[in-house]
Amino acid sequence: MAGDDALEMDAWLWSVPDGRLPPPPVESKAPLLPIGDLAWENAERLFVRLLETQGRIQYAKLFGTPGQNQAGIDAYARLPLDLASAAPDSRAYVALQSRRVKKLTPAGIKRAVKDFLSREWAGRSQRFYFATSANLQERTLDVAVREATDELGEHRIEFIPWGAQELAALLRPHPEIVDDFFGRPWVELFCGRDAASGLRHRLTPQDSTRLRDELRSLYSAVFAAQDARTKPGHDGRFVILDVAPGVPGDDLPQPVGQELEPLADPVPNQHPQALAHFDEHDAGFVTRSRYGQRRRTLRPLRRLLNRPGVPAGTGEMNRPADDWLAECRHALVIGAPGSGKSSLLRFAAGDLLAAEPQSVVLQREHAGRLPVWLPFGYLCRHLAESTTHSLHSAARAWLARHDAENLWQLVERALSDDRLLLLIDGVDEWSDVDEAEHALYVLETFLGRSQAVAIVSTRPYAISRLNWTLPWTRGALTALTDAQRRAIAAQTILTVQGTDDANYTRIRLDPFLEELDEVPELSELSRSPLFLTLLAATWRGEPLPAQRFKLYGRLIELLIEKHPQMRRRATRARGGAISSDEFQTLFQAVAYRLRSRGSAGTVARAEIRGHFREALIDEDVLGYPLEQARRIADAALRVGEHEFGILVSQGAGQVGFLHRVIFDHLAGLHLATLPLQEQERVMIERVADPAWGDVLLSALSAHIVRSHVKSLLDAVTVGTTADLSEPEGAGAVERALWAHRDNSAFELLAQALAANVALTPRQHAAYLDQLIGRVQAHPSLEHRAVACQPDGTTQLPRGRDHLVV
Repeated sequence: MAGDDALEMDAWLWSVPDGRLPPPPVESKAPLLPIGDLAWENAERLFVRLLETQGRIQYAKLFGTPGQNQAGIDAYARLPLDLASAAPDSRAYVALQSRRVKKLTPAGIKRAVKDFLSREWAGRSQRFYFATSANLQERTLDVAVREATDELGEHRIEFIPWGAQELAALLRPHPEIVDDFFGRPWVELFCGRDAASGLRHRLTPQDSTRLRDELRSLYSAVFAAQDARTKPGHDGRFVILDVAPGVPGDDLPQPVGQELEPLADPVPNQHPQALAHFDEHDAGFVTRSRYGQRRRTLRPLRRLLNRPGVPAGTGEMNRPADDWLAECRHALVIGAPGSGKSSLLRFAAGDLLAAEPQSVVLQREHAGRLPVWLPFGYLCRHLAESTTHSLHSAARAWLARHDAENLWQLVERALSDDRLLLLIDGVDEWSDVDEAEHALYVLETFLGRSQAVAIVSTRPYAISRLNWTLPWTRGALTALTDAQRRAIAAQTILTVQGTDDANYTRIRLDPFLEELDEVPELSELSRSPLFLTLLAATWRGEPLPAQRFKLYGRLIELLIEKHPQMRRRATRARGGAISSDEFQTLFQAVAYRLRSRGSAGTVARAEIRGHFREALIDEDVLGYPLEQARRIADAALRVGEHEFGILVSQGAGQVGFLHRVIFDHLAGLHLATLPLQEQERVMIERVADPAWGDVLLSALSAHIVRSHVKSLLDAVTVGTTADLSEPEGAGAVERALWAHRDNSAFELLAQALAANVALTPRQHAAYLDQLIGRVQAHPSLEHRAVACQPDGTTQLPRGRDHLVV
């Protein structure tokens, strides 16, 4: 219906009153409030607030806008569904019309009733509220009120007049509403001294307005410096993410779901929603060759985005994040790196302070609250510096860091105000578990003795690592839906191109999304807000599959350099003893060591620390002295997990790389740094191992010297078949093994050509001729299909028509 369609337009109805307050009272006792002195926007806000005090109201909003034909109604509200009723009630609404006029006449009341009865809402409404600043107890108006009551009663509609006297009676038990709209002096004179005394810890409307204005300016600058990655949509509105609420009754401190499972184990997602949608096709992590060999495909990233605690964005239980947050007193937002946790908290803070807010539900539940932002990592370090430090001193120190200590007096009072909304970002961002435990204790102690609302963000591993005591309401951010992905991509493309031409954005957007959907792993990767913005920002119209490994490199660059660099401005995480380039070199070496030992990237924490130490002292890697390597190894593990996000806790003392594609790509980058002869040996030895497919391709893609690429491809396609020619008299198993290695060598060649590895045109043509001859003569249709479409989705850039002749 028309009202529902306009729901998102009316968030301001629940926002705090703005503009000047009415003049303070001059009488010793004020029997009525100066409602007629309110601006029309504030009067509408007041009536909505009052409407929601009447009990069964679910929501209220304007129907129409000032100056338009409003069907005789200024606001309406939907009543909750009566579950005890067998039949749905067609009269599920109440309607309100506000008349803020200096002089109200009986004809005005009659006209309002007539207009209402002639419109569609009469048949939907149980009650009709008529709100006005006039005194309806005057004799002529009283007669008109009784006549309106009788006329509406004939239509089974209750008429409820709200005149100056009635509004005074409604407002007197609500000193906080009087305070918001009229000011503290009116509270004392209208509601009494005791009521005013009860608001002594509450900021006055003037102080609250000043603080909100200053915080809006401060947060805008701070958040811009931190480079929030989840962009607003192309229509200028923030893209609100979805949340999968925690399992009811499953309270903390028990872990929320499971951590990332070892990537080598292709089991289906254990999240209930994921199980409901799981089938054999979705397993997709392995396939069987014609010889029964298990071999890895180009894996979609469901293991990252569809894991427990981070379900896909298609579950029936998923809810908009703002809707979920509005119902929580202590909300724990859980998500993987890049899932939009920090951006969601930034949006909540900014929207509650905005002059034109977006979220209806956040404004309705928390509009009057004062959002105070504090990074958890900063709180940890501040508390560790002195036993006398507290949450209050941390907030003051954070303001001082941002040249805003002048706000401290107001913020200090806000911390004692029951309207406080505390936003704590990054509970996972700590370097010492004891410091984190102490900070969480201080936070929960503060919340336990106040009426403050809190929204906290964390990655999954911090849930089981810390001792939580309060009943936190948990929600896991889900993967982006198609609509969310489109909106974020559109804004990213628009920003990168530096244009506000919507047609231009649309022309670029559709091809970009089509390119993503052509490659399953990129399509799944684009369900993460952080990775989507990177992909959209780097795309220039070229086929994305041709730059698959370059994109992986950009993701790693983002994790190691760009994203943490901005985050350090807010958290100043310790442990960065070496440069970001050396960190990447170190991660590459460790990934290669783990892959060479048959690991899928998940090992015991002590073991990976040892690998870091060995790589650091290796003269062919970084060549650090032993004592310095020991210190840096500890820092590397801490920073890689808690700052960069390139490592992820797996629980039970295990740690692994963020995702298999990141792990394999890092290993391949290290392989490309080894002596060429060693690379050739590894290529020949590992070409038939499906677990090494992406490692080898990453190494080939990393080379810029064309002769090196040719030597490696020759080693694979010539060396493999020459060294392992089919033996005469061999049995079925031996022949199958030989055929599998032979096929794998040429499938790697096809994948390398599809990835546009560095070759001269002549070299490319020669290899393409090899593939043409093989496809024309080879008996295996499956192998021929792989040669034509090397990864199941990617076509060779040149010459495919010859391959399929």
